[in-house]
Amino acid sequence: MKAFLSFLALAVLAACDHGSLTPPTQTSIVIGTVYGGQTWDLVGRALADAYTRTVPNLRATTEATENLEQHVDGLEARKIDLAIEDAETAYLAYSAGTARQPQPHRALRAISVLFSTAVQVVARRETGIDGVAQLKGRRVYVGAEGSPTRRAARLILSSHGVGWEEVQQVVGPPSAAAALRSGSADAIFVYSPFRNTLVAGLIEDGVGLLVPLEARNIGLIQEGHHFLKSTIIPRGTYLGEPRDVLTVGMDVLLLCRDDLPEDLVYNLSKALFASVPQLTAAHAAAAGISPDRGPATTIPLHPGAARFYREREILR
Repeated sequence: MKAFLSFLALAVLAACDHGSLTPPTQTSIVIGTVYGGQTWDLVGRALADAYTRTVPNLRATTEATENLEQHVDGLEARKIDLAIEDAETAYLAYSAGTARQPQPHRALRAISVLFSTAVQVVARRETGIDGVAQLKGRRVYVGAEGSPTRRAARLILSSHGVGWEEVQQVVGPPSAAAALRSGSADAIFVYSPFRNTLVAGLIEDGVGLLVPLEARNIGLIQEGHHFLKSTIIPRGTYLGEPRDVLTVGMDVLLLCRDDLPEDLVYNLSKALFASVPQLTAAHAAAAGISPDRGPATTIPLHPGAARFYREREILR
């Protein structure tokens, strides 16, 4: 009997050892980004790498397009799992849909605010321009037809008493930065996260300077675009720019699908903030990622993300 019990114990241990050798199931996720090789895509790729390295049994990859709405459609159709999107696209898709899928995208959920994208008005230093009102009659690069840059430029000019027809509109090519360098433009509008490499080059080379918006006109801009909010480009963001510069900008969000497991999204939320140094190495804009502003999203949080923020508050 004793020999039998010993044999049975060894058999159970062997079975347990055998089971422990079974590898856990690996989960794969796809993160949608836009504008390949630029800020959102660079941060997205760094995030996929961080997730793959730090979240157990997870493999993350990215898929980049040039269309802001394509990935919210992809989330709704459950073709991708996460996406980096601006706050406006996320809200409009969630509440009303997109051009291709004009019905509310109720599968969308948010994980976090990432960073802000800001309208940066840069003037040629030699022009002496130091206010938006001084752009009247000047040659101004206002962005491509139909672009967010062009829409924001029109609102900013109008709010400062400059009519759309009162500037000499410069459109590409060449690029905005090249137009300012060559002198074919007196000022340019750039709509991107800061620190933008082209803007940095213009300021640090002594060619350009940032033009601040007037605080009293921010409300007028927001009346025309509810998702643009007051944003400060902090002093020192660009070498050679010693002051805080007031402008307007919009949040960029990390979205996911509502059917992703709560534990998975909890771990993704935790890993997001732990990986900020790596993301910042990919692009300086990621330095703005913070759990303090993370839950301030324009669409509902995923339960896994909400759990992360609740626990963080409790443990403070």
